[in-house]
Amino acid sequence: MTAAGIAYSWAVAAAIAATRVPADGEEAEAWVVRGWAEVALGCAVLGAAEAFAGLDDVVRAHTVRTGDRHAVRLRALRGRAGAVPGFYPRHGPLRPGRDVSPLTWRLCGVLGEFCDEVFSGTAPVPSRGVTRGTGSRGGEGGGVGRGVRPVWPTPPEHGDEAVEHLRWGERLRPSPTSEYVVVTRPGYEGAVWRTWLRLPWHPGMAGAVQAVMAEAGSSGACGMADVLVEVPRQATPGQRRIWRGVHDGAHLDHLAAVGGTTRVGPSAVEFGEGLMAAESYAMAVEILALVQCALEGAAEEVFWLRAGLRERMARIPRPRYGESPPGRPSEGFDALPRLAETYVLGPLALLTGTLAPVSRDLLPDSLTEPLHARWAKVCAAHPAAAALTERAGAYLAPLQSVPG
Repeated sequence: MTAAGIAYSWAVAAAIAATRVPADGEEAEAWVVRGWAEVALGCAVLGAAEAFAGLDDVVRAHTVRTGDRHAVRLRALRGRAGAVPGFYPRHGPLRPGRDVSPLTWRLCGVLGEFCDEVFSGTAPVPSRGVTRGTGSRGGEGGGVGRGVRPVWPTPPEHGDEAVEHLRWGERLRPSPTSEYVVVTRPGYEGAVWRTWLRLPWHPGMAGAVQAVMAEAGSSGACGMADVLVEVPRQATPGQRRIWRGVHDGAHLDHLAAVGGTTRVGPSAVEFGEGLMAAESYAMAVEILALVQCALEGAAEEVFWLRAGLRERMARIPRPRYGESPPGRPSEGFDALPRLAETYVLGPLALLTGTLAPVSRDLLPDSLTEPLHARWAKVCAAHPAAAALTERAGAYLAPLQSVPG
């Protein structure tokens, strides 16, 4: 298969995978459009017109025409290949047909108490450039949270910095990998959300992935690369170190563990139920890292990890009816209640061993066993971790599933 054919085939497979979501109605539409935006990022990284042609063919074949704010990202990335076709979804409000479960709010309370208990023993907090309410990950556009003053842009050498941060985070991740490629994309600010993905590589393929893999001495055979896309972000150095070294690193570990690099297409954990498994695992690693850093007395890392967990809870859409919990959901998740609640329900169910049966294709033993072993150790060393396991497990055990 030619390089052009590989790019086209990957885009078609990824765009179709993005349509398989565990939701219906307008929630499904929002989820599909978000997935297509991630495919468009991959197309842009590959720099191949054929990749965008594959995405066009899938979008044309579906009837999704509205996609909340992720439609803006999708159209911005597609616009890099020329005029956006008229059949692409446009921005518009979407109203999902469900609220998050009451269990979600109970577990938010449990997780919030845990964050405060861990944090209380590791003050002081960093002072320079800190704005309360910031998270451990930049959101869309590289910001640090809606309504938060941005601080310290990513330096020009952010590709090298990303690799350094990923290596730094290896000690906090139970199953670290070194099999990944980092590509830099300045100028993509405002159009990027998920920065980890699996892309094809071929000797004749244009784009940074091919160049970096060639420099690394890869063979000429067609294969797939697990990629982290680096774009400039507004955040402190401490934030960048956490979201790359811990959260993004956990996603790269997950990609490596599920394998599938000989098939032209996305990883099984990039879309739909696979994405829910991926975010459950990455958030579980963040919770684990919070306790590990607390045990080390690493106050700055504890501050940002705690802030990141609280930011995920703030993403959860508030109920449409009745009394609403305090706070507002982060933009981009208003129409995605099931995905938003996964950032809380998923990791707690995974750490407590109450997660509904998940295919080992999505959560292989090579990930879950080291995670559980290390969590057991920190539970024995830190009372807040043990209490979290007990409290969350009491809520989750009767269900033995993540509600949706």
